[in-house]
Amino acid sequence: MERLISVCLWLILALHLVLRVAGNAEGDALNALKNNLADPNNLLQDWDPTDINPCQWYNITCNRENSVTRIDLGNAKLSGKLVPDLGLLSNLQYLELYSNNISGEIPKEIGNLTNLVSLDLYLNVLTGHIPATLGNLKKLRFLRLNNNSLTGQIPMALTTIDTLQVLDVSNNQLEGDIPVNGSFSLFQPISFSNNGLNYPPLAPPPPPMPSTASTSSDLKQMSSLINNNNHIPSTINEMGPYRILRGRVNSVGFLLDERLMSYLELAGFGSAALIWTFDLPYDLISALVEQWCQKTHTFHLPCRECTITLEDVTLQLRLPIDGNAVTGVSSIFRPAALCYDLLGRSPSEEKFTSLRFSWLKANFEYLPSTANEWVVMQPVRAYIVHLIGGLLMLDANDNTIYLMYLPLLSNLHNTRSYSWGSAMLAILYSEFCRMTYPSSMDIGGCLILLQSWALYRMSFLASISHQSYVFPLVNR
Repeated sequence: MERLISVCLWLILALHLVLRVAGNAEGDALNALKNNLADPNNLLQDWDPTDINPCQWYNITCNRENSVTRIDLGNAKLSGKLVPDLGLLSNLQYLELYSNNISGEIPKEIGNLTNLVSLDLYLNVLTGHIPATLGNLKKLRFLRLNNNSLTGQIPMALTTIDTLQVLDVSNNQLEGDIPVNGSFSLFQPISFSNNGLNYPPLAPPPPPMPSTASTSSDLKQMSSLINNNNHIPSTINEMGPYRILRGRVNSVGFLLDERLMSYLELAGFGSAALIWTFDLPYDLISALVEQWCQKTHTFHLPCRECTITLEDVTLQLRLPIDGNAVTGVSSIFRPAALCYDLLGRSPSEEKFTSLRFSWLKANFEYLPSTANEWVVMQPVRAYIVHLIGGLLMLDANDNTIYLMYLPLLSNLHNTRSYSWGSAMLAILYSEFCRMTYPSSMDIGGCLILLQSWALYRMSFLASISHQSYVFPLVNR
């Protein structure tokens, strides 16, 4: 009997050791990365190799099976080199190491991360060639390697990634021809600028269409389009006064404390926090909105139909465009308790459903020098709330932001799992559709996105030539 008990205990101990080793294999890979990086801000100090798994480590996100899915270390002032061990993180979807001082080559083992969706290594000092093994990343949507010192040619294997939506290899030392097949046929020259690359020859212009006399049926069809308020405004047909829309941008109004930046990056709003506010050209905005078709959600321009897409959202603002839907909470029974819990303070009103921008500024403009992590989280949430209501999802007729978004900021690790970019674009589409009614004058939504999209997609509208860009693209 004693022998049987000893055998059972031995089996339990062996099983525990096996599970511990398996669970910590990803932790070992991350610690190999930590040991190769200099971390002046001590962001990686809680990466403890004795932990069973790394899911509680700073800037690490895991799935329900406790497997690492995100590494968010952008703009963390890290230096050193990447390690081949990163290729062991088999379920990794987002590798965010941009805006650091990381040197050396990109490990070819990153090509083993077959679940990778986003690879952001821009604004570092990486050297060497782009690994051809990156062509194995068949789920990759975002590949940004710009502003490094990469050399060699663009691997043809990258053209086989059909899911690739955003590519940026500008501001490197790449040579050779720019591929034009596969998904590369969709990318603009700006994605390859400031290299030694050979651009493909421009396609010849299409032959001119033969002129034909308009028939009566053609005239009737044109008349129906002109009289359709949801396509071409009736003011054009009636030669009425041109309508200039009104809108605004509620900027945060105070300087961003650098202690908030790493948490804003963690939540997915790091780039949005860097957006500069400026006067908007409402004549340009009005001209574009007048060409909006409510049925197709596109602009009907003389040259073609076009619209703002999710690709443009991530190019211009770098907001998350995949993940859970942003639905918010329609009814909050104890708003004061919610504010005290997440913001550390609450408006004086007994009942309220929104927060005034002036209240946010008055209470969160200054952060004490002795603030701990818990205290820093409070102005981070206030800053995100102000960004949402004052810049990204702006209500044209109000100076407040609804409380419905605040519960989504309780856990900043989970905040970036929401598709904020999709919600912002849906609200902008809704505002465009509302503006098709001639009596509407005050437009909301993210008008900075509309302006920047127009200058980027229709560069002839820009009055100056912009320098090499970095995210957010609206700051060009």
